Amino acid sequence: MYQEIMCDFGNIRDAYRLAHRGKSDAPEVVEFDKQRIYNLHKLRKKLIEKRWDEIFKYYSFTVTEPKQRVIDALTFEGRIVQHILCDRILRPYYDKRLVIENAACRRGKGTVYAMQLLRKGMLRAARSGGDVYILKIDVKKYFPSIDREILKKLISGFPDAEVRELLYYIIDRSPGGGGIPIGNQSSQWFALLYLDAIDRIIKTRDGVLSYVRYMDDLVVIGGKETLINLLRDLSVFADNERKLRFNAKTQIMPFHKGISFLGWRFLPKGERIVMRVDGGKRRFRVRKIREIYAKFRKGVTTFGEFCDELRSTVVNLRLGDTYAFRLRYNLGR
Repeated sequence: MYQEIMCDFGNIRDAYRLAHRGKSDAPEVVEFDKQRIYNLHKLRKKLIEKRWDEIFKYYSFTVTEPKQRVIDALTFEGRIVQHILCDRILRPYYDKRLVIENAACRRGKGTVYAMQLLRKGMLRAARSGGDVYILKIDVKKYFPSIDREILKKLISGFPDAEVRELLYYIIDRSPGGGGIPIGNQSSQWFALLYLDAIDRIIKTRDGVLSYVRYMDDLVVIGGKETLINLLRDLSVFADNERKLRFNAKTQIMPFHKGISFLGWRFLPKGERIVMRVDGGKRRFRVRKIREIYAKFRKGVTTFGEFCDELRSTVVNLRLGDTYAFRLRYNLGR
């Protein structure tokens, strides 16, 4: 599998195109493109000879939204290899082995899928007529807290020894003394897999009405006693088996109060579930809208780019009940 897939020139060329998108002006990409075919063949030779130290090189930068954190990202060659590994090996192997409620970073799923899953689950709960509560679980510093030795045990059953060797290398040679880098494409798959056992504990627990997970944000709907016992068991399992802890945002709340999830506030109103812009994210959204207008007024973006950015914002807002919000910021009906 390693030689046939990772070292195939056609796969390397296709992965190059994916890694190239939106990065054509980056200095390292411009330099690579000066001798593109030569450099792709050179990369293939490095893979064949397993000269991974020459491929997986990192640089760091800081992001401030949605919260400040340091991102460790791979240089261009590393990103090319990550595309081959994730798109042609990890996704085909692991995707079918994950539960459908595990929504992040998966083809055919994502944020909209997760929101729809939660909305449907809340509708079923609202119509059940029972005394329903919501358990919101947030894992404390998820990516930096993933234990590398536990992660390697979880992937130890991967059928190809050379691919397994590469995965171990990526884990062990990641920056820092522990955890995995958020900026790696492979880290997304590791993070999806790392909580799979918790997904299955929740899904098989009697009294659970609905469940959805978006990476390290978990939402469970069920009876109060069911959720109290479940949270206790999950806390013990996470601590003992995964060396993870849940943060202070983890709580059980009455169903009628609704829940914040993925930047939206989900509120039951009779037999409807209303989705409003979450209060904590409203200021961020308003700032982004104003930035779109400001860039166009200053000539930073063309009219076409301005329309594309605005259209993308409107499409996202129309997922929820945002009529008044859109009118207020001249985003149409």
